Amino acid sequence: MSDIGAAEAARDRAGLDSRAAFVVASFAASLGAILLVDRIGAPGPLVTALAVGLVAGGLAAIGLASGALRASRFDVAGRRAPAPYAGLAFAALSCGLLAPFAPPAPGVGPWFGAAASVGCLALALLLGPMLRASGAVSTGDLAAARYHGRALRLWSAAATAAICVATLVAGLELAATSLVGSAGLSRAAALALAAAAAAAIVAPGGLGGVVWASAAAAGLAACGYAVTLAESSLRPGLPPLFAVDGLIAAGAARLAAWGAPSAGSALAFAGLALGVFAQPFLLGPAIAAPDAASARRAGWLGLGAGALLALAAAAAMAIAALSLDSLAGQRLDRLPAW
Repeated sequence: MSDIGAAEAARDRAGLDSRAAFVVASFAASLGAILLVDRIGAPGPLVTALAVGLVAGGLAAIGLASGALRASRFDVAGRRAPAPYAGLAFAALSCGLLAPFAPPAPGVGPWFGAAASVGCLALALLLGPMLRASGAVSTGDLAAARYHGRALRLWSAAATAAICVATLVAGLELAATSLVGSAGLSRAAALALAAAAAAAIVAPGGLGGVVWASAAAAGLAACGYAVTLAESSLRPGLPPLFAVDGLIAAGAARLAAWGAPSAGSALAFAGLALGVFAQPFLLGPAIAAPDAASARRAGWLGLGAGALLALAAAAAMAIAALSLDSLAGQRLDRLPAW
């Protein structure tokens, strides 16, 4: 790389880091304001609405700010996503894909985590870098470059489109269900809000909007879990963060709800691993990376960040289970303030 190119890359990275720092500071300040409103006794629905608005509005704003006027920026995010940001985006996308199957989800077994991990590992370290090295922008594009049969290219494009549509429908359904349960919205309003946020993220900036919003979502999730885990250590009456034995026991009880492996577990394991491996939208961070080496580095970073997010989520769920268990049999006048 020439000195001019290196200087331009350094300026771009410094500008990106400064914008990321501004986004993190803005989220932190807004979250602090919401916590303050909660502490002064604001109604619960108002606090929930503010939190939902912060997350949805913030991610939508990032997508709108990523607006692209050139096809190269819309399709491949300009090939300028540094490995740490691409890794965070991969972690958020993979965790979002696997979240609905957390235990005790029906129809899956204890092999699920291992199968999903194998699929993510192969996609992050093999398919993603290979796709980036070829210059392709999708698995269908890669198939078209390697095989010149028209039928194969059409089938590949159709399969990719079908997977993306099914993932979109499932994602909107999951988001709407979460909003109905947490914010008390009607199903129609929840679907409208989820669809509007998704459109604001994807439509203006394409892949760039997805990558930057996903990286921000990973940071926001990490902050949320950190606050939850820290609160468990500081607020009296909650199970302490470092009560490892209790957390492990609660986690084991939750995992036991998955049930024992069945005769078809091996086939289900292979199918699930291949299904995760074939998810087109998980390839976005690798496509946006500057080169194949950066895509592979982003894959390693994404796997590590995803594992940390999964452990934090598991710890938060275990603390919640322990907290509810500690309330059993308590008199109303002896319940903790929280």
